[in-house]
Amino acid sequence: MTDSKDAIDAFSGILQDLSRDQGVEFHFGIPIQCFQWGLLWTAQRTLKRRRPEDFPSWSWAGWEGHLWQLFPDNLEAPNSSPCGLIIHKISNYQSQLLFASTFDLTLNGTSQGRLGTDPIAELDRKNADDPHIDLSLHPNAVKDGFLLIVQGMVLHFSLDYDRVLSKEQRGPEKPRVFKVGQFTGAQISLKGVTCHVLAIAADGELNKRPSTVERDFLLVARQFQHGYIYHWLLLLEFRGVVAERVGVVCLGVPEIYVDVLKDAQPRKRRFLLA
Repeated sequence: MTDSKDAIDAFSGILQDLSRDQGVEFHFGIPIQCFQWGLLWTAQRTLKRRRPEDFPSWSWAGWEGHLWQLFPDNLEAPNSSPCGLIIHKISNYQSQLLFASTFDLTLNGTSQGRLGTDPIAELDRKNADDPHIDLSLHPNAVKDGFLLIVQGMVLHFSLDYDRVLSKEQRGPEKPRVFKVGQFTGAQISLKGVTCHVLAIAADGELNKRPSTVERDFLLVARQFQHGYIYHWLLLLEFRGVVAERVGVVCLGVPEIYVDVLKDAQPRKRRFLLA
């Protein structure tokens, strides 16, 4: 494409067909009805960013390269395990609700797991701990839907999967670091409990060597499967109250030890996603 702005235009015919046949609405190429899953597009290799002034980092249209989409287990009910994510789009400095998940992250019908309390469900009862956002300070707020106001759960931990786990923590799986296609998978420890992580990055950042640097991850979706709770996270890079998308991480935590998520320092935050 000679002009990066043509990225969505080149795909517009397919989007129009989906809108007409399936009644699906799109925002920057992402279906609004399951917007949280639409944010979970992935790449096998390092991508090239299109001009940031043309496309936000959270849309696949803002990147050049081979992409594919992650899907929920139940395509007919993509929001069956929502996680308190509320997203507003900004147009001409005014906010409009774009997507909201009704929070119902209960385990076995209550907020109690079999061996502890779910920290995410507990956190949802609190107010977001970030101040009011002054849109007049952000020039991109004049663009139609470029900026998103996001309220959700942000985890803060390091992908330090190079730490040696004890024999008891490792369990039956021998490898601590492994490859799933082009991506890095590993076992990490939260409060002494072995958890599984799959790191997928748009810029290759996550597939580099393990790091002790703590990063910020927005909880976008949750799935319960085979005794684990899988947390689909967006790795974010913050500059003040504005964040950009870096990549995707899936963190699997044993359901009976869900309270170990406290080790990931979860916070309910409100910020701008550009």
